[in-house]
Amino acid sequence: AATAPSGATWQAKAGYTGNGYTATTLNGTSFVMVDDDAAGASGATTNSALTTPSFPALGYDTLTMKFKSVFKSWGGKGYIEVWRPVNGIFGWQTIDSLSADEGIGAAATGWAAVSKTYNVTAHQSNQFKARFRYDDKGNWAGWWAIDDFELDGTLSPTGNVRVAITTDIYGSEISWLIRNTANNLVYASGGPYQDVSPYNAAAATHIDTVAIPLTGNYEFRLNDSWGDGLFDGANTGTYLVEKLCSWGTSIIDSGSGANDNDPGGATGGIVSYDSAVFDMSCVQYKNVTFNVDMNRVSQTFVNATVGSNSNNWWPWAAMTDANGDNIWEATLSLPVGFALEYKYGTEDPNVLQEQNDPTAPCTNGNATNTNRVLVVPATDTVLNVVCWSSCTSCPVDVTFNVDMNQVSQTFVNATVGSNSNNWWPWAAMTDANGDNIWEATLSLPVGFALEYKYGTEDPNVLQEQNDPTAPCTNGNATNTNRVLVIPATDTVLNVVCWSQCTACDVDVTLKVNMAWEKANNAISTDGIHVAGDFQGPPSGAFTEMLDTNNDGIYEVTLSVPANSSIQYTFINGNTIANSETVPTACVGPNNIGRVATFAYGDSTMSPVCFGKCTDCAVGLGESLQNVSLFPNPTRGQFNLARMDAATEVAVSVLDLQGKVLTVAKWNEGVDALSIDLSSFANGVYMVRMTSEEGSRTMRVSVQK
Repeated sequence: AATAPSGATWQAKAGYTGNGYTATTLNGTSFVMVDDDAAGASGATTNSALTTPSFPALGYDTLTMKFKSVFKSWGGKGYIEVWRPVNGIFGWQTIDSLSADEGIGAAATGWAAVSKTYNVTAHQSNQFKARFRYDDKGNWAGWWAIDDFELDGTLSPTGNVRVAITTDIYGSEISWLIRNTANNLVYASGGPYQDVSPYNAAAATHIDTVAIPLTGNYEFRLNDSWGDGLFDGANTGTYLVEKLCSWGTSIIDSGSGANDNDPGGATGGIVSYDSAVFDMSCVQYKNVTFNVDMNRVSQTFVNATVGSNSNNWWPWAAMTDANGDNIWEATLSLPVGFALEYKYGTEDPNVLQEQNDPTAPCTNGNATNTNRVLVVPATDTVLNVVCWSSCTSCPVDVTFNVDMNQVSQTFVNATVGSNSNNWWPWAAMTDANGDNIWEATLSLPVGFALEYKYGTEDPNVLQEQNDPTAPCTNGNATNTNRVLVIPATDTVLNVVCWSQCTACDVDVTLKVNMAWEKANNAISTDGIHVAGDFQGPPSGAFTEMLDTNNDGIYEVTLSVPANSSIQYTFINGNTIANSETVPTACVGPNNIGRVATFAYGDSTMSPVCFGKCTDCAVGLGESLQNVSLFPNPTRGQFNLARMDAATEVAVSVLDLQGKVLTVAKWNEGVDALSIDLSSFANGVYMVRMTSEEGSRTMRVSVQK
């Protein structure tokens, strides 16, 4: 406040200047008198003025000027003026004027000063000052008494802006300012700077941090008075302007070299500049990627869309499906911490919006306008894929398969129970083809950590007992369950054996007759081996066979998956070079060895001669005595092979009651015959072979 105490004058207050004013006392209060006629009627002064000191009044939400006034006109006029910039140039601007008496009372009551208040927010600057000017209009006029001048304001909250400039050699050409675009008030400025020659980038660098009100829009402008920007022909300068936010910096403008705006072109002395408009918001934006699975939307649509309250629900953002899997996505830049509400929709020919459940955890709970909700996180985020109108991913179909052939107890149906429905009810499984491999298909959410196990229904209600150390289980010794993280696509699980992680195994005994090699003393000292795909990698692994009763027949029992096939080759020694040459009649696919197919029971293969499809015919005089039947048991198809193919043989298949079911002719000169019983029921059948030399009957077991 600028208040003149009793007995003092404004002339005595530091910083106040003017002409034609004196001090007077009115009703005991000292006033400063702006008196155009203080020098008398013949005085030459026509504009007496009192000017306040300069005040740093910038960055205020409101700025108010107050004072007390007693005005005597007598034909004169008073002007209230402020010193303010217009388009960056300072000058006096009149904000009010007086022409009628005020504060002049009757002689008996004295003078009563009038309190005057002006809102000068729009006139604020770093050099604010006020002037009270009295103009007598060329007449013998009056005076103006003023006291108790005050300048009050409410400071705006501010944020910091950092301006970093590295000039070229000619720093004296460079200046900058930050101004309010609404009222052109300059809030900060810098430069011109010192020239730096010889050039040194560190000496040419100038960094200023300035406070700018948070409200309003601003322009940063970098000026070069010569017009060539931050480039002197050899050295290139740079500038960087940033908002300093609590979470980091936000770039307002940056550049180097020549300025983008150069009205003078190559002509020197015409100012060039760079400019950027900004606000002081420190809201941080992050990318959020939305994903919706549209595979269960039955209506036709062109594109999926996502709408939200981030732009008042219009326009909705188009989504894309680059890989054609009908999972659509869109990435939006959103302010951190924003309470987003959103939902998915579609475009023509069907304009749809998903119908969300207000009780679902991903929604706002509003039954009228049910939207998904998200508080935008402080990092770029990819949202989980969700199903249309659901908080979770679309379910996929998972088919479970269990082999019950080794379960000894009687049961009606196999079942599967899981934590997907809190273990009740257990899902019934089916066995459509009667092979005792049961299956069930369940619809489950993608990514769900499923725990499950197999069981049975009456008359024996069983649950499999799994090994907690097995890789397919949860490791819980008390409640040992199988585990599966539900994949993103429909899945058929491998057939597993009851209470095992793998398929059921059966024992298969392979036999090879090495009688001829033994008779010729040609048995390798490295032993007899078998190699096959049942061994797995590494290739070249061999399994030794033994002749336990010294009859020249070597054998080995293998554990192989039930209901499967193996390919194998016998080896006289332990190197692949000593492998037998498998005849075409009994070679498997790709001509890589013998083939044998097994059902669900243990089996023993008939001995075969090394390098032959049948057993060695040593000591056998009749052609039908050296016939081999394999595989046995079989899932349907079996083979007959013989050493002597000199005669034609009639082959009949009969059931155990003697009924002929099928017949075939085994032509002369053909050493192998294939017969298919896959259409027959499981059971034992008789294979009768008849030739000119007589007949022979063998048995075959069908196990499908």
